[in-house]
Amino acid sequence: MPPRFQTHLSNLERAVSLWPSATAFKIPIIDRSKVPDSPHISGYSVVTYTELYQDVLRFAEYWAWRLQKAGITPKSVVGFCSKGAQYTDMLHIYGLSRAGYVPQCFSLLPNAVELVISLLERSGAKALIYQEGYINPARLSTNASSGVKLFPSLSARDSYLRDSSWMLEGSTSILADMPIVSAEDTALIFHSTGTTSGVPKHVPYSYQYMDTLIQKLKFAFVPASPHVQDVNSWVGSICHMGQASYVMSGFYHGSCMIEQTTPFLSPGELKAMVNMGGLTRASMFPALLVKLFQDCRKYPESGLRDLLLNLDSIIYGGGSLPKDEIEWARNRRINLINVYASTECGVPILQSNGLRLCDEEEDYLRSIPVKKDDGSPLLSYRFDALPADENGMCLKELIVLSDSGDCPDKSFRSADGHFHTGDLFEEAKPGAFVFRGRSDDWIKMANACKCDARSIEDDVRQACADLIFDCVVVGTRRPSPALIVEPAVAEMSEESLRQEIFRRVVGLRSHNQRLPHERIASPDGVIVVPPRSLIRTATKGNVRRNAVEEAMNARLDSIFAI
Repeated sequence: MPPRFQTHLSNLERAVSLWPSATAFKIPIIDRSKVPDSPHISGYSVVTYTELYQDVLRFAEYWAWRLQKAGITPKSVVGFCSKGAQYTDMLHIYGLSRAGYVPQCFSLLPNAVELVISLLERSGAKALIYQEGYINPARLSTNASSGVKLFPSLSARDSYLRDSSWMLEGSTSILADMPIVSAEDTALIFHSTGTTSGVPKHVPYSYQYMDTLIQKLKFAFVPASPHVQDVNSWVGSICHMGQASYVMSGFYHGSCMIEQTTPFLSPGELKAMVNMGGLTRASMFPALLVKLFQDCRKYPESGLRDLLLNLDSIIYGGGSLPKDEIEWARNRRINLINVYASTECGVPILQSNGLRLCDEEEDYLRSIPVKKDDGSPLLSYRFDALPADENGMCLKELIVLSDSGDCPDKSFRSADGHFHTGDLFEEAKPGAFVFRGRSDDWIKMANACKCDARSIEDDVRQACADLIFDCVVVGTRRPSPALIVEPAVAEMSEESLRQEIFRRVVGLRSHNQRLPHERIASPDGVIVVPPRSLIRTATKGNVRRNAVEEAMNARLDSIFAI
């Protein structure tokens, strides 16, 4: 008998058997009379675990019939391109899997049609299910020279009832058993949020890997109380690994997920989720969390701080928070939990205990104690020290060893067989780590010493929050770093803005404690660009440092007179 692997589907089936009547999802009810005013949520409709599973089976039956009618057999790769922000998006992914197909999930920008097609061709996909209004099917048809068949997605739980051919021919079809698979067969395909040469990395998840991921997720997002159901917020797109894993962990713990109207959660919607949806745990990327903290300080009468304080926890990942923001939260008993993960290795790799449970000077990241059946560790990591520079700074790169259950597909491994993450950590004490950014967050300056670009950016965002929308520090092989800013104010001239930003930055104690090669040397080192013009990743909205530096190379040459 072939081995049975834990997957996203078996994880859901377990949840249905344990908590059939528990609430799995809450979907916002929109008061159309108030759109676009915010808040415009009048309540939430409830989907139980039993109803969720029935919806998955109906989507599976529908897509099995549609795809097989088009000559696309089970075990084929089927692309799914959507914003990934709705309950029905989850039903497509789970439904395709239950129908025996391999979902290839991505949530790219609508103008990236050529990229969508190239990713489908790489995986040998036979079909693409796309969200209408998000991607233009005419452009897809023009570019789909590889024979990929196109299908619009279902926009609602019962949309299949409006397909007359399904009602006449397919509604009586019987869903076949899942196909037999091996450990190395692909179960799901995701894509990285960043790019290599402008192309996201293709990340296949095997059945063996999925089994490990489910075991890891048992230790992630654990409810604060075993007697009270967790109610979690949505984070990002379910077409990406982060939200997909968050959903899987919620199913394992019998938690509930609240669908949001937008990934960029507003204070008004957060209040609706807490007051009407019973939100107990929020999850968000650092940029949004910083914005909420700023709103707390700017509008103390809004009650936003108390909302955050009363949550069991706030999960953040996909980047780091400035130290000042962490200290602000700690001093107000807001329980931040840091999760370090990657698309290639899943969620979590390392995680903190949370500020409320931390009795140390810092809430350190630690590995999770996942065991094999024989009691031996399932995960195997190594931290390789990088050569210290003249400053004596010692950073370590996380290496996921080849025998680790979450070591990614062989296409990501180096010649030594291991996966080199490129993520850097400081080991504060044995087994306790502080994330210090990616290798490209550290600029190698003209004197061959390292400069922590990310920490400079954090300082600037803190000191100039009223002046800038965002910023990035660049300057590889330059004598000093350059600061590129997007302005938040329109009434100030570019020259006045540069001078004021420089004045504030050089007045910071942290900036003056830096070595000469780590400081912004003059106002000439502050470059103002149009608002929202910096090159960003599509999902998290993080500025792509290397891409910006390459685009600004000529300007930097003129500043440093090269």
